[in-house]
Amino acid sequence: MSVLENTKFSAFVAPVEESKDNKYVVMNPKPDIENGLRLPEPKGILKNKNQDMKNDTQFQMNVINVCIIFIAALFVSPFIICDLVFGYNDDSCVDIYPENISFVNMKIYLLVSGYFAISMLTIILTNCFIANGNEGDNIVSIAILSILFHISRVFLVIWNIIGAVIFWGTLNKQNYCSKSTNAYLFVSLIIKLFGNFCNIMMSNNKKEK
Repeated sequence: MSVLENTKFSAFVAPVEESKDNKYVVMNPKPDIENGLRLPEPKGILKNKNQDMKNDTQFQMNVINVCIIFIAALFVSPFIICDLVFGYNDDSCVDIYPENISFVNMKIYLLVSGYFAISMLTIILTNCFIANGNEGDNIVSIAILSILFHISRVFLVIWNIIGAVIFWGTLNKQNYCSKSTNAYLFVSLIIKLFGNFCNIMMSNNKKEK
């Protein structure tokens, strides 16, 4: 082979090799960092997933709390309505003051019981939505509810005992009330006192555990 032919062959091969090199460069670009591009960090993805899971858990807890409050409201609402209705409308015995208690009668007992139950339900429902998933707000909300539960427990025990003394000590004993009022007061006071007793027993069991 002559020198001229070798020169032509080299000239022919060189572009092919260069084209292969160019193809290799295109198929394997430089790292993204050198090109100014950055891939999303795995930590950021995990953080978003954890936040989403936390939000879902908080939403589920809010739904459960609302359902519990709704069930409690359904159970308490008949007593609230009846306490207010008999307290405002009955004229047979609720205005009579017992002999040994001059500062409260059955009307005051019924109205205070009804409005106290409404206020407690409102406060509990409001606290469930104030927190908004923040840990600090949740701690404050739990502390407030715990204090309110202890105060309300003591108040309701004392208040229902006063109502029982007024009813069985004076009104029922002297047959002052109408049949409907007497029946409601008899049944409602037994249920309320039984509920207070069960609440105290549950609290004592929790303390022992």
